[in-house]
Amino acid sequence: MCVSVRSWIVGVIMLSASVPFFASAESSSPSYIMWADATTSGGNRATSTNYIVQEATGDRSGNQGESTSYKTFNGFEEVYEEPILILSLDDVSMPLSPSALTTGTVSTASMTASVTTNADFGYTLAMTEIQEIQNATFDTIDDVGDGSVTAGSEEFGVAVSGADAAFATDQAVSATPLILASRTIWGTGRDTTITFKAAIDTLTVAGSYTGLYRIIATSNF
Repeated sequence: MCVSVRSWIVGVIMLSASVPFFASAESSSPSYIMWADATTSGGNRATSTNYIVQEATGDRSGNQGESTSYKTFNGFEEVYEEPILILSLDDVSMPLSPSALTTGTVSTASMTASVTTNADFGYTLAMTEIQEIQNATFDTIDDVGDGSVTAGSEEFGVAVSGADAAFATDQAVSATPLILASRTIWGTGRDTTITFKAAIDTLTVAGSYTGLYRIIATSNF
């Protein structure tokens, strides 16, 4: 007997960040942004795995001034770039294909997550499970446990691909964040393809299955 199962994957994006700042002047072109400038006798930027130091020679002491209409930050030490973190998904509601699961096929659905950040130490992209994939009577599809969702075995998991991908196997998703991708330096339009996979066996309970998942991007400033 062939068991027919329909699955839907819904992605939830939860990301919004805005940090205001004040600068003395800003210059930009298609290739760069200069957040502000300062007149000094020289300066340098030193980095290591755990820190970044910006230093200046002959700079006046930093200080702040303000009135009802403005606020100024004086000195090279007050110059810093505006934190930016952008996450975009090309789809947030996806049916698995083939939509009717069979024991002879692995059904899949893919989406692309794109991250842009100017964070010096890059970003991390993660996923958590809000609602386990289940049908109306709360029957679930087992999580993949052997690194590969295989036709004929009841398994559900995700795979990732791209330059920043964190793993090369099929992984289970739970309430604990699963790292999908990461990068240790800033980047623009860093794309990661996320593929949901589902397979059934002859004992999988028939029904319409749905799952709900959250994707989180975090900048490492």
